Amino acid sequence: MRILIAGDSLTLPRPYRINEFNPEKDKELAVHYHETYGSLLQKELNRLYPNKYFEVINRGQRAFTIKHVVNQIFDHVYYFQPNIFILHVGIVDLWFREELNGGQYVNLSSFEENVQKVIKIINSVQNMKLIIIGIAPTSLKMNKRYKNILLEISKYNNVYKKYVDFNQIFYIDLEKHIRPEDPHKYLLYDDHHLNREGNKLIFNKLKNLICAFLESDLGVEIFEHQRNMDIAIEHFKKSYMHYPYYLDNLYNLLTLLYENKKYAEINSIIKNIGNLKTKNHPINTLLSFFKDHAVVRD
Repeated sequence: MRILIAGDSLTLPRPYRINEFNPEKDKELAVHYHETYGSLLQKELNRLYPNKYFEVINRGQRAFTIKHVVNQIFDHVYYFQPNIFILHVGIVDLWFREELNGGQYVNLSSFEENVQKVIKIINSVQNMKLIIIGIAPTSLKMNKRYKNILLEISKYNNVYKKYVDFNQIFYIDLEKHIRPEDPHKYLLYDDHHLNREGNKLIFNKLKNLICAFLESDLGVEIFEHQRNMDIAIEHFKKSYMHYPYYLDNLYNLLTLLYENKKYAEINSIIKNIGNLKTKNHPINTLLSFFKDHAVVRD
């Protein structure tokens, strides 16, 4: 499995003070390469699934925006041919620039246009997953210096959220984890870049998503080739435990549980996922069937 990261400097190793970095003196970095989430992910996936091979390609570059990603999208998607595409840009796009009299490199409407271009390319490739890493909030100090920059971050993240379908396009919401009043649990003291714990945070979110994909695929493979429903269900359950909202897996798991008359488990899962917005997916028909046949109980 090949995983490609298209992002900005948040994907990369980083010294404590990049403008004062002296390679002869500064041997200890704030984040070394082996501590970046991409490196952590490759190592852990190869450990968890030793019979598979995982390659994480980090094509992130400093000061990159969504426009840079679009400019390289053919390389990213068609030439490297990843199974999973991780998009991690946004803070460079939206930041208020003194040299632009408070303007931005990429305004909100242009940002959305370019996000749509990326998604269109991803949708052209069968079975490719897109995982979007949301823009990390900055500090209250920065919000005071750059008035309402936190609101701007939320606006740009809302663009990303509109396109999440829980089946091909997924989103990691950093606004749920990084608190502007105490950002340094996950951010360096520049209030922008990820520290080691921030990299671990994203690594764990990515690991759970990708393990959900892998376990679901194993369930399908076992069911189709071995016709072993019990083992298939176990893999679908593992996928569900890693990430409950993956729609293809939910559909397969609920279908097999119904065939086994596991109605209590079906009810538990449906209550857990709540009012998940599923857009156009066969699971909508399945959930309606459960409701019409009194499988689901309030």
